[in-house]
Amino acid sequence: MSINPGITLEKVTLSIQGRNRDATMVQQDDLGKISWLLDVKSPEYQFNEYFGVNLLLHTSNFYLNRQSIPKIFSNSPSVINSSDEDSGSSEPNDSGKKNRRVIEDVYTNVEGRYSMLVPIFYLGNPDTFRFGFGFGPAHVKLKGNVDFKDPASNLLLIYSGPSRNDFLNHVSAYQFASGNINPNTDPTLSYLVANLSSGNHLELTAYYLASQGLLRPDLAAVTIFQSGKYNALEALAPSSKKMDTHMN
Repeated sequence: MSINPGITLEKVTLSIQGRNRDATMVQQDDLGKISWLLDVKSPEYQFNEYFGVNLLLHTSNFYLNRQSIPKIFSNSPSVINSSDEDSGSSEPNDSGKKNRRVIEDVYTNVEGRYSMLVPIFYLGNPDTFRFGFGFGPAHVKLKGNVDFKDPASNLLLIYSGPSRNDFLNHVSAYQFASGNINPNTDPTLSYLVANLSSGNHLELTAYYLASQGLLRPDLAAVTIFQSGKYNALEALAPSSKKMDTHMN
């Protein structure tokens, strides 16, 4: 058995899909990111001179801090200025779809670790060259948040009710009905969101999200604040990235 800790240059992309929405997380570095790895390889078993098998345990980590978003949601001046130029160009469908998205830091991140246990079957002479292939179980653990930029949810936040209680009750119902809040992974946030219209739970929710570095203003927060029914801290909570999607 051999144990080989080390570092590797990996390019990881994470695609999240569900409930008719999707998000794609990528790394900051275009060429990949150096990360640690651990390979544990069992002794080789030879079926014959040119065919054998061994068992490989591989584990590695990754950190993704850029997200692919529609260009219309970009806050980058260079992207905004180029939008008018792109709108007048004629392009094939595939390239047009790619040009309608940009990769930016929108204050979301996902970190994780994956491990896999794979039997590797190989062909060839161990002294010269051989080719291997394998398949087996894998385990991936993710933690972080993504932004689905769902226009429907923003409209709901802004126009869901004439009174403060109506608004907050609709926000609570939407978060749970959409599966964005999971009591099993975050019971504190689940309790606060379930009782947004009671006492100072909305403000406490903002403090809780701020403690995790996930409180950030956006257009919905500005609109909520301008209604005059909420202070600045309360306005930030409903549109927080954490309440869009949290993974643990």
